[in-house]
Amino acid sequence: MGEKGKKDKGQREKQKEPKLSLKEKRQVKKEKARSKNSSSM
Repeated sequence: MGEKGKKDKGQREKQKEPKLSLKEKRQVKKEKARSKNSSSM
């Protein structure tokens, strides 16, 4: 039973992930761009 619960939770978490708010998505993009710029310097 514990394993099934774990699997269920994992699926639920996966479904939750893509549903980032637009604001969050934008922030992630900014962070990625920033890290790229700083690493190329």
